[in-house]
Amino acid sequence: MKRLIIAAAALLMLCSCENKEQKASRLEGEAIAQDNVIKYVEEKYGFTPELRRLVTDSHESMWGTYYSDHIIAEMTHEGREFIVYSAFDGSDAMDDYQQEEIQAALENEVKSRLPEARKVEISKYSAMRSVDYTGQGRILYNEYYDGQDLSTVLEDSTVAVYAVNADLSGDFDWFDQLTDPEKDNQIISYRSDEALDEKGEQVNWSANGETGERLKESLYIEEFRASGGLHEKYELTEFGGLTYVACDSTGAPADLHVEKTDDRHYTFTVPDGGCAALFLPLNCDTMRLYDNSEQFRTHLEGEYLQADKIFYEGKHTLVFIQ
Repeated sequence: MKRLIIAAAALLMLCSCENKEQKASRLEGEAIAQDNVIKYVEEKYGFTPELRRLVTDSHESMWGTYYSDHIIAEMTHEGREFIVYSAFDGSDAMDDYQQEEIQAALENEVKSRLPEARKVEISKYSAMRSVDYTGQGRILYNEYYDGQDLSTVLEDSTVAVYAVNADLSGDFDWFDQLTDPEKDNQIISYRSDEALDEKGEQVNWSANGETGERLKESLYIEEFRASGGLHEKYELTEFGGLTYVACDSTGAPADLHVEKTDDRHYTFTVPDGGCAALFLPLNCDTMRLYDNSEQFRTHLEGEYLQADKIFYEGKHTLVFIQ
């Protein structure tokens, strides 16, 4: 019996993450919030929405439910459903009423500048924690979009553009002016629509990352540009059965000056600050491969065996042993 009482007490503790005073305060906050979120929409958009549901944002843990001091309000106006997220007092408010409009406007702007663009994605950190609302692709904005100034409404958002066979050299000031300079905005150009379909959902690069990490996907991607001016181009070069992609310290294509000394040996030099990815013929799968006496492995990637390592500055000697 004592064990049952202890177990029941433990279960009660797991399910009780707010006391009576906290619950009363939460309910009072929800009551105040109803008028505040309606006022927020009226002031921002000029119409009075229908409030369908209002809940305090919360998240579940192994200890029970934890409530925040923010609410999520489900609203509708002329058949359009949207949500407002705000503090009880109406501050820190944002909503997704214009999400589709902003997405369409951004796509039109990008494709007018870069016709090869296939997809344009907006992402933004959300403080919402309720599982009923997260993971649904909702993007909340606190600024009103007037149909003209996208840069203001995109503040605190990250923009990713996926293109095919696009030339990313030249003047891309328009992209820098359109996006938040504090965010990791990027344009990725794939070698084909098939490459985009296969790898598009897997590539999540950072301009703060190393070029070598990006070269791992260079069999599918031909150019990369990030806001702020970073531009890398990945040219596939073949010499004597050895295919490579190399960049110098600026991200421009580099020549490795490959020499094939015999059937089992290649030498090449990666420029200072540069790096390279290697792609070997499929018949190398029965061989042991060495770089400057250090053995490395490969994996099947497309029509090649891709080296599992990135080769950095200096002279390299490849040895193939059957």
